[in-house]
Amino acid sequence: MAVAVALEVLILCLVLVLRLHAIAAAMPYPIHIDEPLLTEPAGRVLTDGDWNPHFFMYPSLPVYVTAGAFGAGYLSAASHGEVQSTRDIGRVGYPYYRQPRVVWPAKILFVLFSLTAAACAAWVAYRLTGEPALLALVPAILALSSAHHTMAWSYLNVNVMGDALVWGTLAFVLARLDDPSWYAKSIVPGLLLGATTATKYNFASIALPALLALAFRGGSARWSKALVLVAVAAATFVAAVPYAVLDTPAFLTDLGKIMGIYQDGFVNNEAEPGLPHLLLNLRKLVVDQGWLTLPFAFAGLWSLIRRQPRRTALVTVFPLALLAHMSLQKAHFVRNLLSLFPLYALLVATGLIVAYRALGHWLAARPLTGPWLRFAPVAVVTLAALVTLPVTRPLAAWSVTLDSRKVAVSWMLDHLPPRSTLLSAEELSIDLRPLAKAGHKIRRLKFRDETPSSLLSRLADAGEGVVVLYPVFGAGHWDEAVRAVNRPLAEELNRLRNRLRPLAEFGDGPVSVVFHHVLAGSPQFVVGRLDLSADERAGIAHPRAVPLESFTASDGGAQLAEGDLAVFGAEAARSTPIELAAGRWRLVALARGTEVRGKTARLRFTFGGRVLGTTQTRLHLREEILDFELAEDTEAPLEVSLVNDRAERRPDGSFEDRNAYLRSIQLFSLGPPGPGTDR
Repeated sequence: MAVAVALEVLILCLVLVLRLHAIAAAMPYPIHIDEPLLTEPAGRVLTDGDWNPHFFMYPSLPVYVTAGAFGAGYLSAASHGEVQSTRDIGRVGYPYYRQPRVVWPAKILFVLFSLTAAACAAWVAYRLTGEPALLALVPAILALSSAHHTMAWSYLNVNVMGDALVWGTLAFVLARLDDPSWYAKSIVPGLLLGATTATKYNFASIALPALLALAFRGGSARWSKALVLVAVAAATFVAAVPYAVLDTPAFLTDLGKIMGIYQDGFVNNEAEPGLPHLLLNLRKLVVDQGWLTLPFAFAGLWSLIRRQPRRTALVTVFPLALLAHMSLQKAHFVRNLLSLFPLYALLVATGLIVAYRALGHWLAARPLTGPWLRFAPVAVVTLAALVTLPVTRPLAAWSVTLDSRKVAVSWMLDHLPPRSTLLSAEELSIDLRPLAKAGHKIRRLKFRDETPSSLLSRLADAGEGVVVLYPVFGAGHWDEAVRAVNRPLAEELNRLRNRLRPLAEFGDGPVSVVFHHVLAGSPQFVVGRLDLSADERAGIAHPRAVPLESFTASDGGAQLAEGDLAVFGAEAARSTPIELAAGRWRLVALARGTEVRGKTARLRFTFGGRVLGTTQTRLHLREEILDFELAEDTEAPLEVSLVNDRAERRPDGSFEDRNAYLRSIQLFSLGPPGPGTDR
């Protein structure tokens, strides 16, 4: 027993080191799009004192736990002189953590949650079988799970915390099965049930093992104990998710949204509900450890059912209920099945022990002699485990590479001349503060908001010695329609990258033009310089930008929202006075329209009473080019107005509201009136 416990502790410590190593390789960059849903409300608790998450598609308990971990991180950062007030915490999400020391305790805590789930599953296996070896074998097999390992370290994930609470609940209910007291059957299970549901709504069926325990060994007053169990669970849930009561409309709205997502599916993450989805879930579960482990899992399950039918039912009822529930939904996310991976590891480990015992009995019944008989069962089962299990995964986990942006910053600190000027694409989401601290001048630019010609102009204007951090762009997105729309823009930006003289290249994954930030992985980019001759620089067209702040409405105020000029209503317009010389001009606008139930909204550009053109209806920002010619110098308003196609009138005669958005306007001089070439 002591040896098994020591091995278990050793295995859990090794897994802890592996996961912290992976986190360190990625820091200070988030690597999952869902993490800010948890970290941003937690950050607001500290920076604004706002305990209302304003987001209830996840329950609130993980938010408050994360906020507590951030608080510990803040104190650590303050002790190192890195922060003076909670306002200094800054971003706790994309593009990077402003204060990584603040985030580290939360990362460590969630890794510990994953290890808690493994330890509880191992203890459950020991209680079911009485085999001390399972204390070490279950965590060892679970550590080989790619899905469980990745979700444990890659991002702050409510499923990881829920996994720990689920297996903690199962361990407690199993340990106190023979105790009919109110404490063992109502109070503690109610607290655990409420906390688990306050972590993940889908985990509400964790009530089933507690109710089974009441049915099996509840003693007297079972119904009263069940009512107290439910009451304690409800009170715990409300205490952990207080704004379910204090902000009920928002709570119910988001709860309805998440239920709708599960029912309707999500692009590239969905399956046909019912048997097809059940088979897909089972395949993901088994493939994670390898198909050859399936016989051992069946052997382990059959052995448990024969030896401990009630206790086996108590342990498996929740995972099976969760599997059935998620298989009836259309949305498919492996993270929702996280609590099933410890169960599968438990079954495989038990199957290996069953095989070891069966082989020992078989050899003992044979007329064989020799000292090798003592070690033969261990050797055979160990060899079977090595053949069937993915035992090389820990080595792969240790060989995780540093984020390419961290490697690039280190390289630039070593190789760039002192006080260099760097121009970085904002889409790269790179933390250049170490370079700024070393005396380099940092400039940033949104490459995707530029036309190829205007981007070339901006790169040229930055100076001859400027070092450019230029991504390899792609159109990555989960929706093929969005990829198709944005692929031409990515190709245009990549062609311009070929004008750079590379100094070094980093990373292996394209940077999507669809998103504001790098969402995951090591982005691919070039550190280089733009080498242009004097004649080439002279031939570059320099655009005239029209500031969006200059556009005013009838009330004199510009409508700016998140960097876009928003034009609302059926006949809305914004205008700004400009002066243009006679000649040919090109207006380049980054704009998007909207389309709702077949009704569209677009933008129309007018100068001096003359309609220059109308944008197309697109859901994503795209470049619009409108050419026009002026016979004489003209000073007039440049007007942006809304064209609301097929808008329906309300009973009061007004139009239905629609909106369109403008990100930027640039004007290029194409030369004097008449035919000619761009310049």
